[in-house]
Amino acid sequence: WIPAKAALAGVLLERSWEQARESSAPARPWPWADFAPVARLEAPRLGVSRVVVSDAGGASLAFASGWVPGTAPPGSAGNTALAGHRDTTFAFLEHLAPGDLLTLETTSGERRTYRVTWARVAHQGDSRPLEPTGEAALTLVTCWPFDALDPAGELRWVVRAVAVESPDAGSTAALRYAPGLTSSSLTGSSDGHRDGHDVRKPRPRTLAGQMPPGSMPGGPRSDHPGL
Repeated sequence: WIPAKAALAGVLLERSWEQARESSAPARPWPWADFAPVARLEAPRLGVSRVVVSDAGGASLAFASGWVPGTAPPGSAGNTALAGHRDTTFAFLEHLAPGDLLTLETTSGERRTYRVTWARVAHQGDSRPLEPTGEAALTLVTCWPFDALDPAGELRWVVRAVAVESPDAGSTAALRYAPGLTSSSLTGSSDGHRDGHDVRKPRPRTLAGQMPPGSMPGGPRSDHPGL
């Protein structure tokens, strides 16, 4: 029943997305839904396409990826943050690499391309990745590790991408570490900053518990079943 319900929800979300695109007005996927599609996220290299809804609460993320309220709305300047389940809608984040292109299309038809520039593990209390940026940026957040059995983990996998003027231009992107984070924080190594860290295979050992409580989306599944 659960797989059938998920499949039906996917069909209804796609239908409501098309309705919203045609009318440029919110279109709820089912009458009692308290969210509606606001954008479509695509990762061309991975063949991924996801409907993004207007909220990042548990009820919304059970069916789709969601926009994090308080960050820049999709299609606007600033830092737009999206959240999703690590084992469903945002499972593909594990396979993103520096230089990958992402596109975000709004219901009004505006389409913006972003290039992945860095990825990091963060404590759920670290809200810095959600703060405003001086450039158009896209921040994707999901729970971490991807293969964890514990649904109440405190770590998040954060991917940052910045808007590009010409998606066809050669990539000069390289994985960068956020302020205060070193490769030793992710890998347990002692060689300080190390270029070329594989964003697909992080191994954090010292990050957990270092950050104070904050507003990073997605607490334990009992409270926020969406991540």
